[in-house]
Parts: sequence; C-alpha cells; structure tokens
Amino acid sequence: MKVIDFRFRPNTPEIINGIKNSTMFKAACEVIGFDQRKPQPLDEIVADLDAMGVELGVITGRDAETTYGFPANNNSVLEFCRAYPNKFVGLWGIDPHKKMAAVREIEKVVKEYGMKGIAIDPYLAHMPASDARFYPLYTKCCELDVPVFITMAPPPCVPGAILEYADPRDVDKVARDFPELTLIMSHGGYPFVDAASTPASATPTSTWTSPNTSVRPRSRPM
Repeated sequence: MKVIDFRFRPNTPEIINGIKNSTMFKAACEVIGFDQRKPQPLDEIVADLDAMGVELGVITGRDAETTYGFPANNNSVLEFCRAYPNKFVGLWGIDPHKKMAAVREIEKVVKEYGMKGIAIDPYLAHMPASDARFYPLYTKCCELDVPVFITMAPPPCVPGAILEYADPRDVDKVARDFPELTLIMSHGGYPFVDAASTPASATPTSTWTSPNTSVRPRSRPM
C-alpha cells in the first residue's frame, strides 16, 4: 500500500526552533509540549520515513509575516524538496496581505521552483477563507491548476487567532465560487468536523464526497 503523509513536518533543528520561537506559536508550543521535541538531521528523518513505508511527504510552508512580523519558512520547504525531490512535495505558504506581490509569488514558485500548490492560514491572516483578499490567490491557482491547502483548527494561545476565521462555511463559499479549484482542509476541519463535510460534498470538484474539496484528518495542532 502506498503511504503518503499529507501534512509532514520534518523535525529538523531549524523547523523546531522556528516554530517554538515564533511570535504566533511560542505560547502554544509550551502548552502542548512541542518545544520538548527531539530534533533530527534530515537524512535520518528520510531514513525513518523509508523504514515506515512512507513514500511521499507533503510539506506546507507558512507566511504570516504581515500579521505576526515573523519570517516565512518557505525557504526550508524549498530546501527539503530540492534535497529529496522524490520524497517531498512542497506547498508554498502565502500571505494574502501582500496583495499582488503574493499573486506574482505563486506564479514564480510554481513555474520556477516546482512547488505543487500553496498553503494559507486564514486564522493567522486574521480573516476568513472567503475574504476578498484571498480571491486573487485562488484565481491564480485556478490558472496554474494547483491546489490550495487551508489550515483549520487554530491551536491554543495564538494571539489574535479567532476560531471564526477557521470556519468551514467560508471554505464552502470558496468552493462554490471556484468550482475548478482544488481545496484541501487540514485537521478534518476541527472543531467544526460536521460542518466540514458540507464543502466536501456540495460541489462537483471535491474529493471527500465532492470533487474540489478534500478534508485531511486531524493529527495535531499547527
């Protein structure tokens, strides 16, 4: 059986230190014990994946620079994918507040860097997924035929992260406005698990029960 980890986070020192020291997740890491994780070198991580039969890991970037003043981790995603192109697939983190610069960034990273899609965090952008500022990003992804990964389920203690910004009902609006766009919701839409089934069944383009929206089961926060 082919195993794909669709939300893989390599426990390299750079990734662990970046998350636990970030302005958005520092307090959350202390609450859930993330800061106690043991870092590993990338070659050891890949060896562990091979031993467990994981053929592919999808790594999502994150860009919340405008709202939290913390640099994006996209360069790490690019490094992982270039180091092990047959093991990792990258989704580039996008900050909607960067407006047309973000739109141009999508085209560049897909065409020049080989990224397979984008990742957005509405709760870190402090706006719902259906906010008009996201729509140029969705349009560009439709043009390039790449998916949009939407992080749901805000972890505890994230400053300014309102649960309302992770409501699947906003994803439902996007799915209906962009029937050609592939949308992926992380964490099973938690805590709105029942509501998350609606955008995954309401349009002919989703992959749970509808062709353009899929729901990734919840594993852990962030």
